[in-house]
Amino acid sequence: MPRGSVAAIFVIFLYLQDEVEARRQMLCPRGPPVCGSNGRTYNNACRAIRSGTQIACRKPCPCQPDCVCTEEYQPVCGMNGVTYSNICNAKCANTKVRCPGRCPCRKPPCVCPRHRAPVCGRNGKTYSNGCMARCKNVDIKCKGRCPCKKRLCKCPRIKRPVCGADKKTYSNDCMAACKGVKIKCNGQCPCGIKPCPCPLMIDPVCGVNGKTYPNTCEATCNKVEVRCNNACPCRYGN
Repeated sequence: MPRGSVAAIFVIFLYLQDEVEARRQMLCPRGPPVCGSNGRTYNNACRAIRSGTQIACRKPCPCQPDCVCTEEYQPVCGMNGVTYSNICNAKCANTKVRCPGRCPCRKPPCVCPRHRAPVCGRNGKTYSNGCMARCKNVDIKCKGRCPCKKRLCKCPRIKRPVCGADKKTYSNDCMAACKGVKIKCNGQCPCGIKPCPCPLMIDPVCGVNGKTYPNTCEATCNKVEVRCNNACPCRYGN
């Protein structure tokens, strides 16, 4: 191989080595976000420089003109958990105010009347009144002390039986509702099959259960499939 070619390869090797080293040096450390001159926010100044843009300001976009605030000290807590000397300084930091005063924000104390009207909370604890329960962010389960008593059902003494979905007969629909049972049908259990409006024509068919029905309609009403179109037993070939 000619000496000139060897020298050229060596130069290219050195260039690539320098390029790799330069890229290693460009690995960016963590830092505060900055706003680039292109209006984009970068994780840090290093990333902005790597993208070939200039730094417009050292905070997330958009950049705002320098704020001029008074030295009045009325601290507020920002949504970012930082305390600012006043509202103006919080706005300059592009942060909304979470609460007046220093961080962390505290919940305002509950002011409840002292009258006793006990309630039972969903957590199974008794509170002096509804206000005290709400102050603890607890929903009220019932009025009165815990545990909550089951409601007494007041139903009329009318005898109008119904059959519940639990296959039990109840005196009337009110009694079933008191037990939390849906009504399946009116009358005593079990619920009967509704009559089918079938014609009186005689055209016997044999069901798959081996019974003869006056016609196809009667078999269908009894939820039986037809095996053959004549009285049972079915003849061979039907």
